[in-house]
Amino acid sequence: MKKQLKNKGAQHLQHKMALYESFLFRYLPQLSSLSFITRLNLFDLFSLHGLNRHGTQGTPFVIFNALHKQRQHQLKQQQSLRPLTLTLLSPPAEPLANGAFEALQQANLLSNSCRLNHWSVSAGEALKKLALHLQKMPASEKNLLFFDLADSSVKIPDALRLLTGKKIEVIFFLPVKALWQLHLHPHKDSPLPAYRSLKQSLDQLFPAEHPYFSDEITVQDFCRYLKEAFRLEGRFYTALETGGEELSEAALLCLSADAFMMEKMLQAFPPAQANAAPPAGQQLGFFSSSMEEPVSYTDTSTLEALLSKKVDNKQLYEEGLQAGLLPARVMEGLQSLLEKGQLEIVDEKGKRLPTIPPNCIGFTAFKAGKPGCYFNLKENI
Repeated sequence: MKKQLKNKGAQHLQHKMALYESFLFRYLPQLSSLSFITRLNLFDLFSLHGLNRHGTQGTPFVIFNALHKQRQHQLKQQQSLRPLTLTLLSPPAEPLANGAFEALQQANLLSNSCRLNHWSVSAGEALKKLALHLQKMPASEKNLLFFDLADSSVKIPDALRLLTGKKIEVIFFLPVKALWQLHLHPHKDSPLPAYRSLKQSLDQLFPAEHPYFSDEITVQDFCRYLKEAFRLEGRFYTALETGGEELSEAALLCLSADAFMMEKMLQAFPPAQANAAPPAGQQLGFFSSSMEEPVSYTDTSTLEALLSKKVDNKQLYEEGLQAGLLPARVMEGLQSLLEKGQLEIVDEKGKRLPTIPPNCIGFTAFKAGKPGCYFNLKENI
């Protein structure tokens, strides 16, 4: 039994490291390209899982290595260096965390990749301290919190209430298949003890009559309901990164209160979720082929579901993000439906338009005072 639990723990760590690595190596360049961001601050909350007795491996090192590669890339491209900060949050007097921080300091002496901080705080105080810390930060600093919910006793609703501002994006790690299987078979032994308490915390996000509690839901439905629940009735945008076209063992659930930053997060996802996350240790390059090659989208089913009612361009941008559709994909899908004679477009006065107004789906149009046009499938008219 002990060997089995150890193997399950190793799988948990491997999945998390692979997804963190894949996401960071795509997202950091996205953030560094934004001129209005003056500093990137990354926070790793209670990620003690997988640290060896010397504290020289585990997710803090995945994050540190990504920051190091980002700094090397900036130097190679002769770009202005964006200050980077990595802060570890861990329980007080935790020897593994202390060892990890010391090892990171030694590695940082050689590379000067980032500024390192270590906060020794209890789970109950960690997010409160972070929320106060964010209040003092200028709006030009971008913050990312990496949060493995299985590593912490922090209650999810409490965490979401504290992180509702636009100064931080949250990347939750979820062992989705194990949680779904525990959902279907609650009396079976949990792969890891922490999963059972995590599942109980997730259950608190739903009212008793919600279909989430059905014992017949698929793993895709399970993830969709979680994604919807983490939005907190529109206070967050959410996206799910599974690392592959088929739902993998684990996923990153990304949250942002800012539509533009959620768009940037989605740009960092593998196109159409088609590229599996690399095994831990096999890093993606900053300009891998999957980022360079344009992707053509022909399936408009998701877009058609959004057009089941009359929507304006601002709504379609926002709802598209929630569905994982970037503006370019929405525009391409709209054009396809228009060419098939399935789409009606009208302006704010109700006049029919023969073409899709340029740049009507995007953050600039979203922030405009009034909608510029409205869309509807002709079959619904």
